[in-house]
Amino acid sequence: MEPPAPGERPHLLGRHLHSAERIDGSDASARASWAWIVPALAACALALSLATAQPASAQQFEGQLAKGASGPYEITVFANPTSPLAGLGSRITVEVVTTADGQPATDVDVLIIMTRPDGTLAGEVEAVRLPTNPQFYQVPVTLDEPGTWSFTAAIESPLGLGTVDGSLLVRERNTSGLSGEILWGIVMLVLVAGGLAVWLTARRRGAQA
Repeated sequence: MEPPAPGERPHLLGRHLHSAERIDGSDASARASWAWIVPALAACALALSLATAQPASAQQFEGQLAKGASGPYEITVFANPTSPLAGLGSRITVEVVTTADGQPATDVDVLIIMTRPDGTLAGEVEAVRLPTNPQFYQVPVTLDEPGTWSFTAAIESPLGLGTVDGSLLVRERNTSGLSGEILWGIVMLVLVAGGLAVWLTARRRGAQA
C-alpha cells in the first residue's frame, strides 16, 4: 500500500467496512433468545460512562492484551473481562498516545478488527473516545464462540497509520447450568405468587366474616 500524501488519511475504515460483517450481527441464529440483552446493557453502560466519566488511569480498564509502538503512536489494548464467556461480551479499551511527545492522540479513528478462532474474519467495530480521558477509546463487543480470538487495533489520523495485534480467550458458556438457574427462578416466582394468592384469599374471607 502506498503511503498517504501529507495531511491525507489512509482511509483504513473505508477499506475494511465493506469486507466483513459487523461483529455484533454475526451468527445471530446461534445465540440464545435472551442473549441480546447483554450487548444492549453493555451499550447502555458505555453510554452512561461517556456521560459521567471521570479522569482515569490505564489500571481501571482491567487486563492488558497488547501493547506496541506503530507509526506515530504508542498503542495499548485492554479488555474487561479479559476472558469473557461466549456470547456475553467484553469491553475493549484502546489507549493511544503519540510517540513524539507522549501526549494523548485525540483526533484519531480507532478500529478493532476481529478474527475468529478458525482464522476467518469476523468483522470490525469502531471504538469511541472517552470525553474526559482523551487518550482512551472504548467499545463493547460480543464474541459468539469459544476459543482464542485474534484482533488488530488499527489507528489512523492525519499523522499516519498504526496497528497492534493481540488475542483474547473466549470461554465456553455452560448453558445447561444457566437454564437450570432460570428454571429455579421461575419455580420460586410461582411459589411466591401462590403464597401471595392464598394470603389474599384468606384475608378477604376474614374481612367478609
